[in-house]
Amino acid sequence: MTPTIATPAVRALAVMAALTLSLSACGLLGSDEPDPTETEEGATAEEAPDSEEGAPAKEGARGSGPLDAPGILTAACQPESGWLEFTLYSTEDAQELAHARFDTDGVVHAESDDLSHGRAADPRGVTLETSCDEGPPSLFPERRLVLGTFEEEVDGVALAGFGVMAEDGTFTALSPDPEEAGSEGPPAYQHPVADPERDRIVFVEETDEGEGSVQALDLASGEVTDLGTCGRHRPCENLTVLPGLDRAAIDDGQSAPTAVVFDGSTVVRGDPLGLSFFDIGDQADSALVDLTLNFVNRDRTTEVEVDATGTVHAVDATTLLFDDGALSVLAITEAALSDYEEENASTPRNLWESLPADRTLISEDGWENSSLALSPEGAELLFHATPPAGSAGWYTVPVDGSGAPEERADLPGDISTIISWR
Repeated sequence: MTPTIATPAVRALAVMAALTLSLSACGLLGSDEPDPTETEEGATAEEAPDSEEGAPAKEGARGSGPLDAPGILTAACQPESGWLEFTLYSTEDAQELAHARFDTDGVVHAESDDLSHGRAADPRGVTLETSCDEGPPSLFPERRLVLGTFEEEVDGVALAGFGVMAEDGTFTALSPDPEEAGSEGPPAYQHPVADPERDRIVFVEETDEGEGSVQALDLASGEVTDLGTCGRHRPCENLTVLPGLDRAAIDDGQSAPTAVVFDGSTVVRGDPLGLSFFDIGDQADSALVDLTLNFVNRDRTTEVEVDATGTVHAVDATTLLFDDGALSVLAITEAALSDYEEENASTPRNLWESLPADRTLISEDGWENSSLALSPEGAELLFHATPPAGSAGWYTVPVDGSGAPEERADLPGDISTIISWR
């Protein structure tokens, strides 16, 4: 066998290694001294990341850009497990632009640097009370904060409050400090709802059993504004915020799909019997809209039979979209609604003529559609679908009916909910 000849450089390295071992054994070289092959950050030369432009991100790194930037904002929610995740994808190629995860595990109670009017509470626990499928999301995209609730004990009494959580687990209480309550004692602050479009939280200050004052907390200033009252005829727990409506509302609590049309003067509610057009024009000056079905409000409602079914969405001020198998589109004006009501005024409801859809966006039968999101201009629809032939996934289709659905295979298949398309 041919012997291997060591080069002078290799022989020198061997001598240095032997010397190092000898010094270590004698205690002349401390074990806590850094290895000369390590970088300043502690990574070895072999492990040091490539700092050149275009180098891949570290494992687990996620987009930290603004969540309110243009794109498709999605959510994954498990509030019962204490966490929420939000991800923003590019409209063009579904590239991840931003991501945020909020987890109550390891929450820290402290005053927020951005919200100086907040406080550090000593609560029993924090709950992220939201759902990806029902009700408005609790996210403030621009601030990268989510709404949470808690209970704190004051003089042996558990009182409800609310605040916001940051991604690092910092929870800042925003409900008024019960220690500063007057002689009547500290109230509970319940049923908070995030209103990110107006950068505020609407909530109820409980004034009596079942009665309350609806208020709004401005996140920027901490100022609290009275909006109205709730109680037996307007249940406080039904406080909500509706897309397209610039005010808070008390609904009937039936979780019926709603849409706002006619430039904000009418709320449409869909149910198995058809559509209910709720005229709120006479509440234009009210900061809190009453949508409960009491005797007064029933006179403000026009019932309409339609051929379309499913959840109703507003495309624009006079166009409705349904998530039925055909993605039906119905155009209706205030004049047409008035004519329909007049024509059926003396006719039993079971004999009413149903309004047909003006067009459908899917021509073949057998599609199952859900999670509709309109593009910023309202010209395109993104939706989740299971077609009769093909794979379940996300699809897009022109709202004017000029084209067939096309699959967005670039969007991750595990997206559970789309919050908005900006």
